[in-house]
Amino acid sequence: MSLTNHLPQTPATESFSGWSVSLRLRMLVLTLLVTLLCSVVLLWLDVQSASAEGAVYQQLLGTLSIAHPAQQNALQLEHLQVAQTAHAAAQSQIVWLQAAMALLSTIAALIMGLGFFRPLQRLYTALRAIANGQTLASSPLRGRNEFAQLGAALFTLSQLSQRLNTLAYQDELTGLPNQVQFKSDLEQLLNTAQPCAVLFADIDHFRTINDGYGYRFGDQVLKALSLQLAARSTEGHCLYRYSGDRFAVCITAPMPFDAARFKATVAAAAEQLRATLAAPLQIENHSLSLCISLGVAHFPDDADSVDSLISAADSAMYQAKHLGRNVVQFAHADFSLRARQRIELANDLRAALQSGAITPHFQPIVDLRSGTLVCAEALARWKHPVRGFVPPDVFIGIAEASGQIDRLTEQLLRTACREAMQWRGSQGQPPPRLAFNLSPRQVREDVVEMIGRVLIETGLPASQLEIEIIESAIIERPETAERLLRQLKTLGVSIALDDFGTGYSSLSYLLRFPIDKIKVDRSFVAQLNDQKQAGKIVAATISLAASLEIALVAEGVEHIGQMLTLYELGCHQQQGWLFGKALPAAEFSRWALDAPLRLDAVVRAQSEPQLEQQTAA
Repeated sequence: MSLTNHLPQTPATESFSGWSVSLRLRMLVLTLLVTLLCSVVLLWLDVQSASAEGAVYQQLLGTLSIAHPAQQNALQLEHLQVAQTAHAAAQSQIVWLQAAMALLSTIAALIMGLGFFRPLQRLYTALRAIANGQTLASSPLRGRNEFAQLGAALFTLSQLSQRLNTLAYQDELTGLPNQVQFKSDLEQLLNTAQPCAVLFADIDHFRTINDGYGYRFGDQVLKALSLQLAARSTEGHCLYRYSGDRFAVCITAPMPFDAARFKATVAAAAEQLRATLAAPLQIENHSLSLCISLGVAHFPDDADSVDSLISAADSAMYQAKHLGRNVVQFAHADFSLRARQRIELANDLRAALQSGAITPHFQPIVDLRSGTLVCAEALARWKHPVRGFVPPDVFIGIAEASGQIDRLTEQLLRTACREAMQWRGSQGQPPPRLAFNLSPRQVREDVVEMIGRVLIETGLPASQLEIEIIESAIIERPETAERLLRQLKTLGVSIALDDFGTGYSSLSYLLRFPIDKIKVDRSFVAQLNDQKQAGKIVAATISLAASLEIALVAEGVEHIGQMLTLYELGCHQQQGWLFGKALPAAEFSRWALDAPLRLDAVVRAQSEPQLEQQTAA
C-alpha cells in the first residue's frame, strides 16, 4: 500500500503550472528520437558525400585517361574544383544538421531543467522551513504527480512536528506550558542576568480529592484551577503546570530594578495566588475550597542557576507544608542545607541498616504498687560515626520518606525479641513484656505477617509482645487500622494506644478497637503540676480507662511530684527518666536483675521528703 494513499488532501497556496512527469518523459523520449534521426541523416549525408566525391574522382580518372596530355592538367584542376565544391556543400549540410541537433538538445535540457528544478526548489524550501521549526500552512505543490505527493508528505510532516512540539512543551490537560518549557524559559531568562522570582504552588491534600471523587474529577479541578490562575496572571507573570498538582509561576523584575520593591511585588502576588485558590470552585455540582502551600525563591539572591533556583523554591514549598500548609514560605539557605543533609542521612541510614548500627535501647515501665518492672519499651538508637547520636524523630522520619521504614522496623523488632528471650532465660520470675512501636506508615495488614514471622524466628511468645500505635495513625485510616488490630489480637499480641489525647479521636474508638492499654501523652504529664486543666484531663482519662477496664500508663514522668500526683489520681504504671532512661540491651539486662529493689528504694528515697513537706504544709 502506498504511503500517499494516507496523505490528507490539503489546499495549496502555490500551484505548479509545469507539465506532468509523464508528459515530460514523453518529451524527453521524442527529443531523443529526433536526435537519433538527425544522427542517421548525418550518417547518410556523410555516405552520400563520400559517394559523390568517389564518382567525381572516377569521372576525373576517366577523362584524364582519354584526354590529350596537354589538356590533362587543365581538366584535373577543373574536376578538383567541382569535387571541392560538392564536398563543401555536403559539409555545410552536416553543420546545419549538427546545429539543429544542438538546438534540440538545448530545448530538451531546458524542458527537463524547468520541469524538475522548480518543484525540487520548492520542496527544498519547505524542508528548510520545517527544519527551522516553522509550520507549513499548506502543501508547497498541488497536483496529482509525484512532486505534489512529496509536497503533501512534507505538509503532513510539518503538522506532526507541530504536534510533537506541542506535546513536548505544553501540558495536554490544562494547555499551560509544561515543566520542559518552564526550564527552557527560565534558562533563557537567567542567561540574560534578568532578576526574577520563581513560585511553586502545590495543592494541599489533592490526593484526597482523587481518592474521594476519582481521577477524572481531579483532572476537572486542575483544568478549572488553571483557567482561574491564568485569568489572574498579569504582565511579567508566566504560569506553568510543573507536575501533578503543582503549578509554577515565573515573575520577571521590571527595569530599572528595585530589589525591595520587586520582593514586595512578589510577596503580594504570592498572597493573591493563595487567595485565588481559596475561592470556591464549582465542579460538577460540587463546591471545593482548596488550600495551597507556596514556596518562593529569588534570582540572584537565593540561587545562581536554573537547578539551584528550582531547588530553593521547592525546599521553601515543602517547608511551608511542614509549617502547617496553606502558607507562603520564602527560600532560605538553611532549607537547601537541610534537604542535602536529609539526602546524606538517608544514604547513611541505608549503610547503617546494612551494618546493624541501629540498635534497640530499652526503657522500663514500672508498676508503683508492686515496685516491679512490668514492661520494657524498645526505642531505636543510632550512633552516627560523624554526627554522633541522631535523634529518633529525625532518622525515623527519613526512613519513612525514603522507603526504609519496613526494613528498619523488622530489623529492630527481631533484635528486640532476641534480647527479650535472653531476659526470659536469665531471670527466675516472668520477664517483662516487650513494647514495640509501629510507624504510622505501617498501619497495613501485611505488617501482621512480618510480626508473626519474627516471633517464630526468635521464639518469643506472642503474649510477651505489646505493639504500640499512635492515636493519629488510627484516626487517619480507621478501617485499615481496625483490621490490623484485630489480626494482631488473633495472633496473640496485645495493643497499646500511644500518645493518647493528642489526636482528638472519638471515644467510640475505644469501644470499636481492641485496645488493651492507653498511654497518656507526655505533654499532659509535663503540665500536670502547672495547669489544673491538664490534671483534670489526666484524671478523666484515668477514670475512663478504669471504667473500660483498660490498662493505663503515663509516659514522660521526670519529677517526683509528677509521679506522686499520677499515683494519687490512680495511675500506677509509669514510664520516664525518673525511673530509668533507655539503655542498651546488656546494661538493661543487668539493671533488670534487681529492678524491684531499686525501684522501691528510689520511690522511698524520693517520695518520703515530698510527703513530709506536704504534711508540714
